Amino acid sequence: MRTIKTSERIRVHRKGLDAIPLEFSWRGRRYAVRRIEWMRGTGVRVSEGKTYQLQTVQGLKCRISHDERGDIWRVEHILGQAGGRR
Repeated sequence: MRTIKTSERIRVHRKGLDAIPLEFSWRGRRYAVRRIEWMRGTGVRVSEGKTYQLQTVQGLKCRISHDERGDIWRVEHILGQAGGRR
């Protein structure tokens, strides 16, 4: 599957250690994070935020970013979607 670039805001409902997202809403659906595949800072300064590549319990594979200055979370890329697994 090809990567789809987007930059849509999401709402993070739960966070784990070091503010790792555990549950979020996007486009009216709620997703639970199954695993974080990788995480990296988006810039030299910590305030510039982080990017996470993750897989959800529902089968969505995506990259999300966190702008720590404004506490804004976004889905940046959709990498795949498996149909309805739980």
